[in-house]
Amino acid sequence: MLSHAKRSHSALYNSLPTLLEARNHFSDKGGLALILEVFEPLFREYGIETLGVGLLHHHFNIYEGEQVVEFNNVSTPWPIKSIRPDGISPMAWAIEDGILVPYEFTFSPPGAAEPSREVPVSFTERFINLVRQHELENVLALRSVGSDPAIDGSLEETYGRVNVTFKSHQVTSYPVSSNR
Repeated sequence: MLSHAKRSHSALYNSLPTLLEARNHFSDKGGLALILEVFEPLFREYGIETLGVGLLHHHFNIYEGEQVVEFNNVSTPWPIKSIRPDGISPMAWAIEDGILVPYEFTFSPPGAAEPSREVPVSFTERFINLVRQHELENVLALRSVGSDPAIDGSLEETYGRVNVTFKSHQVTSYPVSSNR
């Protein structure tokens, strides 16, 4: 499902829009209507429940040799050479040159159950084609949503080079600042 980027991981990640820019691009391109009318039927057709569509964005800049890794709903930059490959897996993919390229990762301790992210090649091909057809390559990402069938979205808050993700039911109000 994934491939390697032609440019460095940090160059790809740092080139992504901010969350505020991503939200504006999403609205300009038709936003929620496209998700409901174009992408939701694709996910339903294939029975895909552990992946979803997300806004393509970065939280902060990372340095060469780093990648963003989430553990227990907190994402921070980790040095790539210190990462044990058996505990790290992609959780978000951008589309670059017509292929899915991971840009955010998750850590699962040894022995932790991980949801399967295996999907039919025909699904990823159709997803990529739909994103390209609607000129959303700089707007939408394919994201892992875990195995919770009752997921209803999430909210993110960034503090310096730390990003915390809250499930929407965990937050009663969400401040949206101008720097996101």
